[in-house]
Order: sequence, then C-alpha cells, then structure tokens
Amino acid sequence: MPEMPGRVDYWTIGYPVWGALVYTMLVLAAVAVGATLYGRYRVWRLGKPMPDLGPWGQRVQGVARLLIKDILGHRRFIKRELYPGLMHLFLFWGFTFLLIATTMSALEFNFHHYNPLNFDFPTARFRVQEDFIWDVFGGVFAGIGLVMAALRRYIMRPSRLNTRSPLTTPSAASTLAKRLVSVANAA
Repeated sequence: MPEMPGRVDYWTIGYPVWGALVYTMLVLAAVAVGATLYGRYRVWRLGKPMPDLGPWGQRVQGVARLLIKDILGHRRFIKRELYPGLMHLFLFWGFTFLLIATTMSALEFNFHHYNPLNFDFPTARFRVQEDFIWDVFGGVFAGIGLVMAALRRYIMRPSRLNTRSPLTTPSAASTLAKRLVSVANAA
C-alpha cells in the first residue's frame, strides 16, 4: 500500500519493533487505569446509598453546566486570576487537541496498514488538512501556554510561586555532590 500523506507515523522511531512497544505500553497504561478505577469503584460501593439526591433533570443540567463552564472553559481559573487562567486554558486545549490528533493518526495508520477489507479510516482522505488543524490548534495553543508559563515562572515571578531552583541552595548542591561522589566511588 502507498504511504499516506501527512506527518510521519511513529515519530520516526521505527516500525514495527518500536511501534509494538508503544502499543504494549498503551495496553499496560489502560490496564493500570482500569484497575485503579475498579479499586475506586469498590471503595465507593462501601458507602451507604443516599435516599434523596433530587430530580435527575436538574442534576444532569448542573453537571453539564459544570463540565462546559468550569472544566472545558476554565471559568473558575479565569475568574480568579486572568493570566494563569488563560495560560491553563491554552495548555489544556493545546494538549487535548494533540491527544486527539495522535489518536486519530494511530487509527488512520492502523486502518491503512492492517485492514483486511482494504478500506481506509473515514478521515484518511483529509489527512493533510486535518494535520494542519491539529498543528494550529494543538501546537500553537500548547506553545502559547508553555511560553506563558515560562514567562510567569521566570520573568514575572509571583511571590507565592517558588521560582528558585532547588539546586541553587547550598544544602541541595552539597547533597547532590555527595550522591555523585558516592555513585562514582561505587562504579
């Protein structure tokens, strides 16, 4: 099959060996998350049921409002402090777009190479345009958020942030030196 246009799959790390490692790690991560959620579920089931939580319609509306305004829109962050709120918003949406882009790219690649029915993933025909959108919204938003975070930490230096490196204190530097010497002596 001819290669698909767009970004290089598997970050030029090599395929199939390193690609198989990536998918193995993905499965292990999914199992770990599933086991953790199952453990949480078992803890939650230890509690007693609450007889009256109110009407379902209002509860669903409240959760939807919370999801849209406060989680996706970062309203509380932005309301509290504008600059850190916008920084958080750009970081969140930038890396969310990059996660979606990586997932879509993996699905397109696997449909293209391992599909016995010989048809492509529905978005594969628009891969170049799709990559442009992912790069603009993902890369630019994440880049803006990262630059804002660096400016805030190293230029603005708010008083409540610890902007000193732990290695600049004398005790941390001497502890690091002692550890390096002990490692060198052990070798």
